[in-house]
Amino acid sequence: MRRAQPVAGTRGRRTLALSDEAEDHAPADERPRPRAAPAGLHARPRPGGNPRLLPAPGRPPPVSARRRSTPCSSPLRTRQQENLALEPRIRVDPRPSHASGRAPAASHEEFAALLRTTKTARDRCMVALLGAYALRVGQVVGLLREDIHLVPAGSTVPGCPYSLSPHLHLKKRDGHPRGAANKNRGTVVVPVPGPVVMLYADWMRERLTIPGAGKAIWAFVSLPGPTGEPGGQVLGTRRVQDLVSDLARDAGIRHIHPHMLRHTFGETAADLDVACDVLQRLLSHRDVASQNVYRNPSNARVAHAAQAVNDKIFGPA
Repeated sequence: MRRAQPVAGTRGRRTLALSDEAEDHAPADERPRPRAAPAGLHARPRPGGNPRLLPAPGRPPPVSARRRSTPCSSPLRTRQQENLALEPRIRVDPRPSHASGRAPAASHEEFAALLRTTKTARDRCMVALLGAYALRVGQVVGLLREDIHLVPAGSTVPGCPYSLSPHLHLKKRDGHPRGAANKNRGTVVVPVPGPVVMLYADWMRERLTIPGAGKAIWAFVSLPGPTGEPGGQVLGTRRVQDLVSDLARDAGIRHIHPHMLRHTFGETAADLDVACDVLQRLLSHRDVASQNVYRNPSNARVAHAAQAVNDKIFGPA
């Protein structure tokens, strides 16, 4: 009587093999036949498994064996590799590109248009800080109420010896709830001009109407939302970027990014011949050479400077 046992390791194929006892008594035509090695290969037995096919001594392996040993040796893959052309990946950016490699500065007219388009005192104050004092977006959303000392000149705040003018402190902090970063090395004191002081006072009055803003430690918080959010939450950098972009669209001007307002301040200061070391502190730059990007004198300024030098040498005409 034939007894069959399933062969393990056949990957889902139901293959039956005769046991040793049944194989001895089975007819010759029903006994399993050993596999014949292909031409050019000889069978080398392995313990507990099928024989391993190796090239016969003195003969190279057949072409089929060489193809199987090469990962990408099929004719179709070879043709695909020959026709393969590497192309650079293109990053799609909906914003306009600039041939100079840097964001151009927003003009004074564009900055004024953004301020006119704002609908809340909070937005007006944030746009003013971005353009009138070149704060980065991460610095604006990372400001705490305790960092802003808008006291008259000659007065001081407990724990702060600065008394020259209203000012704010840009401090290096980690762990912002929305991931905002501040590039300052330490604490930087930034004088605040009078118009921005008035805009911040308007924002403080508007802030009193926000239910969740009373206990918030952040200088700028979210407004009540249209779906019932109470407001008073910390802002992220993306929210400010979207705000400036939406204001530019509503004002009917080109796309404006917050960093373009920082360039407005830097180029205006450079046109006024602000000393390099002073502008370095105003912009919170680590290296004084970082401000060179803002120094792009126009042809009219160059001609005026050349005339002034000639008047000094030869005397006025």
